[in-house]
Amino acid sequence: MKHRKSFLSLALTLLLLNALQAWQGNLKVEIGENIQLGESLPNEQFMEPHITSHPTNPDHLLAVGWVWSTLKDSDALVERCASFFSENGGRTWSRSDLPGAFCADPWVSLAEKEAILTALDIQTGNQLFAYFSADGGRTWNQTPQRLGYYHDGPRTTLNRDGSVFIASHKSVADADNNWRTAIYTGRSVKNGQYIETTGQLIPSNLNLAVDGITTLSDGTLVIIYQDFQRQVKGPKRNKDGKWRGVLEKRREWLITSNDKGKTFSFPKMVTEACFDRANGLAADQTDGSYKDRLYSVCGGDDGKSILFMYSKGEYKGDYWSDATPIELPESLQGTRRDPHIAVNKDGIVAISWLDSRDNPTGCFSPYITFSSDGGVSFTKSQRVGNELSCANEKAGTHVSESGRWSWGGDYFGLTAAADGRFHVLWSDARSGKFELMTSAISVVKE
Repeated sequence: MKHRKSFLSLALTLLLLNALQAWQGNLKVEIGENIQLGESLPNEQFMEPHITSHPTNPDHLLAVGWVWSTLKDSDALVERCASFFSENGGRTWSRSDLPGAFCADPWVSLAEKEAILTALDIQTGNQLFAYFSADGGRTWNQTPQRLGYYHDGPRTTLNRDGSVFIASHKSVADADNNWRTAIYTGRSVKNGQYIETTGQLIPSNLNLAVDGITTLSDGTLVIIYQDFQRQVKGPKRNKDGKWRGVLEKRREWLITSNDKGKTFSFPKMVTEACFDRANGLAADQTDGSYKDRLYSVCGGDDGKSILFMYSKGEYKGDYWSDATPIELPESLQGTRRDPHIAVNKDGIVAISWLDSRDNPTGCFSPYITFSSDGGVSFTKSQRVGNELSCANEKAGTHVSESGRWSWGGDYFGLTAAADGRFHVLWSDARSGKFELMTSAISVVKE
């Protein structure tokens, strides 16, 4: 009887999913060609890229990548950052290398004229630094602003007033000299050429990671984070190599600020269903039916589920829908990970992730799906890459390890341009080593 009930439940879920996808059949999706962002040097590979778009000019795109290169006649690894500028909607790109070595985790935001690129100096205590551009990312200042030590996972977002908010998680000592994880926030001032630190919030004694940042139409700052580990004394790992103190369920929380990051609300629970961090947080910033609706995505603990959840605009993150799979994981092969989310000018939601269903032995491609009804239903997912990405151990060092680096890192890029098109940017190893690849995707209601 138990198996019969499970079968009926699965059958009903399949019927509902098919009905919802059929309802979304009024969306016409066109996936553009795959375009490589320039030629890399023989000893270079690109990891963990990010992409953003100009708020009013759809042809103006800006991307960044974490450059891994080996020195000639040596296995020494040099980690730098490079930016890529396009003024024709992503058909061609020009490269600009950031000065200095040991740059990691780059992220970028673009205002009307100014651009801000944040990254970490991983050789000097994970210093967070910011580069500034007065010409939309064509050129950058040569001396970055330093924002302190022990940061990780910096994220940025553009506010409607043209300023840029920054968030990261960082290690700090509290009044009793105990190490805690704080949420750091900053905001651009002086015409986007300086970052003012606005606050540091320690929400609990748990280890946490900032996952996403966005703003609402009234300027409310929204940050999502995951706590995953309690504090432990002594070694961080057991003799078997496993981390100590890891929580049974990783929890996503959300905080909001109405005073530009100076003070924050109490933490608001989003879900306990996530395993992979929620790389995606987006808000509908249109004046349409779903104005200020918050969206988030993450990976489930089965390695197959892309989980989606939303909070209606009037709630400001107080109430969330259940975390629901975009597709039924039982029907899929391979692994899905690192989902991202964006909303365009028409209120259409795009979710993209890395997927190995076409070659579960280790190759992958980005997949993408769309919703025009506020996340209630989604289109059937489609593959973005016209070839599979397959990392090759012989093509370069330090990138073919198991886990994150065989997928190009922990994140990739997804943005919505001013004309409504979505742009996906990912680390692609179809050549055997990781290059940056992008595709423009149009979605219109028929």
